[in-house]
Parts: sequence; structure tokens; C-alpha cells
Amino acid sequence: MVPNSISVGAFSLSTRKVRETLVAKRHDLAEQVKLLLADFPRRVCEKVNAEFKQINKQLAIKTTDPEVGLCRLILSNPVLKAPMVSALEARI
Repeated sequence: MVPNSISVGAFSLSTRKVRETLVAKRHDLAEQVKLLLADFPRRVCEKVNAEFKQINKQLAIKTTDPEVGLCRLILSNPVLKAPMVSALEARI
């Protein structure tokens, strides 16, 4: 980096302000690089989150289809579910 002072012949020049400016600039550039590196994964995560919200909205819609209600009833009751599963496995 830059030293705090430079001797030029009989003169001594203070480079403290130049050094501080360069250090601040380097620090700012490092922060900008971190933000740029995090930006792409952040955008991907925001897209995925939006898709999950859309799916969640669709799942929250109640259905009036009697077949769906019957399927949910069968799947929620273990006594009714076992014969259905075994019948489906026999077909496969």
C-alpha cells in the first residue's frame, strides 16, 4: 500500500489522506463485490419463493368436487385406505 509519508530530497510529503482514500475505496469495492456475488442467488431464491407462494395459493382453494372430497376421506381413514392401496398395488 501507500506509506504514511514520503521523503523527496529535503521535503517530507504526507500521504496519509491518499492512503485513507485508497483504503476506503478498496473497502467499498470489496463490499460491492460481496453484494454482486449475493445478488444472483438472492434473485433465484425470490423466484422460487414466488413460485411456492403461487402453489400455496392454489392449494388453499377449497374444492367442491365430490371425488376429491371422497379421495381425501379415504386417504385420511386408515381402515379405508389399506384396501384401496392393496387393490392399487395389485394392478401395478
